[in-house]
Amino acid sequence: MLRRITKAVGRFREGAQHDYPHDVWVKIASDAGMRLDTFSKPVEDNPVHQSSLKGRVRLHTRLGGTA
Repeated sequence: MLRRITKAVGRFREGAQHDYPHDVWVKIASDAGMRLDTFSKPVEDNPVHQSSLKGRVRLHTRLGGTA
């Protein structure tokens, strides 16, 4: 579940995006003593459709492609 941090909480800085499972987000919210929606919002448009936890984003190009 990809979410953008809207309010600095603990080690999370405002504007950062993190991709964690739902249960991890619930644990972060309970440890912070806040509701999840008060310090983060879901990112609906993920242009690469790849988890940021899996390392550097690799954009594959077609052989012979112009891009």
